[in-house]
This record gives sequence, C-alpha cells and structure tokens, in this order.
Amino acid sequence: MEYQATLRIVLLNPPNGVLYCLEDDNERFVSATMSTGDDIVFEFQTVVKPNQRTKKPNFTAPFARGTPSKRFFYINIGQSAGQKDTPWQRRAKVWISGWPKYVKPPAREITWQMVHEATTNSGKVLMTRYQGMADDGSPSLHGVGGLGGSFKVIRDTSLYGIPICSSSDGPWALGYGLAILLIFHLDFQGNCPAQLA
Repeated sequence: MEYQATLRIVLLNPPNGVLYCLEDDNERFVSATMSTGDDIVFEFQTVVKPNQRTKKPNFTAPFARGTPSKRFFYINIGQSAGQKDTPWQRRAKVWISGWPKYVKPPAREITWQMVHEATTNSGKVLMTRYQGMADDGSPSLHGVGGLGGSFKVIRDTSLYGIPICSSSDGPWALGYGLAILLIFHLDFQGNCPAQLA
C-alpha cells in the first residue's frame, strides 16, 4: 500500500538576505525563498511505501535522496540556491530516516502509525524544524530540533491563514510559519564560503 504524505520543514530565524530552496532529484531548484530573518516554511508531497527489506516507511518521489533505509532531502543555501551576491554556498542534508549516529538524542523514526494519521486525517502533516542561524550569524552548519530532529504529526496551520512556501509555488514564493522541530546535517569542506554536498 502507498500513501501520499505532506512533509513540512521550518527554518527558524535564518540569516537575512540569504536565498534558500528545495532541490529535487533532477537537481532543479524549487520554492526559492529569500530570507528576511523570519521563519521559512517549505512543504512538499511525498509517496510513502514499505521498504522491501525492513517493511518500515520508505519516503520516495521527486525530493527523496539516499537509500530506503537512509533517506534525506536537500535544502540549498546561498550560491547553491542560485544567489549571486552572497559568500555562502551550502546544501543542507535533511534526514527523514537513518539519522547519523552522532545525533544526540537519537531521532525517533517515522512510524506507520504516524504516516496513517498524517494521511488519513484532513488537515494534518508531518513536520520538523531547525535553527537556521549559527552563533556567528551565518547559515547554520549543524542543527538539532527540540526532539532530536524527529518529525511530528501536527495540524496543518496553513488552514488558519499562515502562508506556506509549497513546492508548487512560484520560484520566489515566501513562507512563514509556526515551528515544531528538526535535524539537518551539512557536509562541508574547508572554510566559508563552503561547498556542501
């Protein structure tokens, strides 16, 4: 059985004047959003079906990367999102399953119960968040949400007038939102500006 699930990511207080976007599996930039310092919300659809080996939820569709047991998606930052007038060139790896061992406390895996709740109840989504700004004011290199990066099923706040930056929006859609939690990991080389993969 397959489910159509909505994933939502909230970037908390990202640096002003930095461009962020999703990246799909064809390396196309989607939902590019210029930060104003307010929270940025990204939202997209994914297909969830059983991992053939473990039978756990396997998130697929255009934004899914990695393997069925170690699934993630990308949020591009600065030059990696197509911005010219910035020193930052980064790509955040946002984990959905198979979090790295250094994540403390360990993130809670998304269960079939959560998938079922988020896909069969009108107005619910799977949501997570991370701090978008490091202590030095740059885009965060590492961040852990309030529950170790776990996703949580929440009521869809866009139903109550909070605008959301969806993958179906135009290239400069701007989103704000109510935060709940998340973990992301950035792989980088050298000093800033850094190329992250």
